[in-house]
Amino acid sequence: MNLLRAASAVLIGVSISGLAACGAEEKASSAAPAVTTAAATAEPAAAVAGPSDQEICVAAEKVSLAYGQGLVALAEKATNGGADFPLAGSKKVLKELAASLTEAAGSSDTATAKAVKAVAASATKAAKEPADPIAEFDNDPKATKARTAIDTGCEALGVDTAIGFE
Repeated sequence: MNLLRAASAVLIGVSISGLAACGAEEKASSAAPAVTTAAATAEPAAAVAGPSDQEICVAAEKVSLAYGQGLVALAEKATNGGADFPLAGSKKVLKELAASLTEAAGSSDTATAKAVKAVAASATKAAKEPADPIAEFDNDPKATKARTAIDTGCEALGVDTAIGFE
């Protein structure tokens, strides 16, 4: 991996943090009126549906920051003039990214959640790459498509992600 790819990897981490801006606004809390039995039964069903897109984006921001920090740490340990990230470290960072994104999406089945899960799947697949897992992740067309879908999903929530995923 050359310095350009290392910078690209860091930018991807930063761009995921732009995604998290979609959930940066706090939810306004309001006092709930008295709940009837039917409403009380509907509430657990909503909880089963999984996190909202806003909650997913907030979680993705934290994941993105951790991923970016992991890439920076890898870059500090890189050999060959910064071109080669340590293989074990690269795989670990991608596995952590995948696990955290999967957790962030939870059981939600929204388009944004599906895109987050697709990026997680791409990271898991790339972590198995024997030579250059970070480059495999960076260059995966499915991950690129999913990152674009995440960007679109957050913009639909009224959040302008400053840094794109392409």
